[in-house]
Amino acid sequence: MKKVAIVTIISQNYGNRLQNYALQETLKKGGVEVETIPLTHKSNFERQIKFVVKKVLAKFINKYAEDIKWNAFDQKIKWSDYTAENAEIRNAYDYFIAGSDQIWNPTFPFNSEREFLTFADDKKKIAYAASIGLEQLPCEYEEKYRNNISTFKMVSVREDAAADIIEQQLGCERPYVVLDPTMLLSRKEWKRLIRNKAIVTKKYIVKYFLGIRNEDIEQYIDQYANSIGAEVVDITCCDKIGPIEFLNLLYYSENVFTDSFHGSVFSILFHKPFIVFERPYEEGYGKMSSRLDTLLNTFCLKEQRVSSLAECIEKNPEWDYKSVDAILRQKRDRSFEILMNAMGVNI
Repeated sequence: MKKVAIVTIISQNYGNRLQNYALQETLKKGGVEVETIPLTHKSNFERQIKFVVKKVLAKFINKYAEDIKWNAFDQKIKWSDYTAENAEIRNAYDYFIAGSDQIWNPTFPFNSEREFLTFADDKKKIAYAASIGLEQLPCEYEEKYRNNISTFKMVSVREDAAADIIEQQLGCERPYVVLDPTMLLSRKEWKRLIRNKAIVTKKYIVKYFLGIRNEDIEQYIDQYANSIGAEVVDITCCDKIGPIEFLNLLYYSENVFTDSFHGSVFSILFHKPFIVFERPYEEGYGKMSSRLDTLLNTFCLKEQRVSSLAECIEKNPEWDYKSVDAILRQKRDRSFEILMNAMGVNI
């Protein structure tokens, strides 16, 4: 059995933690033993003790109530006893997989040698659905990215723009474009994580915006919810929820309004009528619409995207679940095949 380590972003971000879990579970389905490399060394026993202590404290101290949701989800990840700094890690695994999420976005402060697997032998380095997150790589990063990416045994990315950057701007071999790990698991597999009962018992729609808010659009969403007799649940403002609660809120909602990539992904997986908004440009982060471009183009869902209130008012949030599911099955099989082939695993 192959032993593989995932190297990814580790933060309290719903999409990040869910893609980590999804890649782990997908690799396990391929008969691979898999662990995730933590940022700092902590034994699994220490993690369990810390989780139990926080669970007790959460009953008395409010600030631990949200932490415990994230800690509970992280118990579902199998963590390595190694960090990237341990010299022994080099021989502890057959392969190392960098990805997914915006692991190669140079504007993010965590971006380092770790995310390019510089501690591993070249023949063991794989990138799965790695995301640069930008439409063009700033020129000051070109040499670093070219030198690092060219050492990988296999590179796959999450968006077409990243493939263009690697091939055209860096002059490396064009990588595969594959599905985000969250889409490698079926709706049924995600449902196993979600309670059979909705957190919110009334009829509701979900609002999930990570970028700058637009007052007119917010007002329209409120009016829309009122027109169908629903409440508005703003996930960004929800307290004391972790990744599983995030899934629950999306799964049992009537509609989704979002500017989030993973908000859109789970709307597709859960067959939710949705509208995705163009996220306004934010200084220091560049224009990060390429991931949504690829996602919506792949599933012929460009019509679900809007850039203004006028477009939103005219838009029908419904879409053809059946045809999208057919594309999803095909893309999922191909992405899984690329991943397994990179490790020499027969499927």
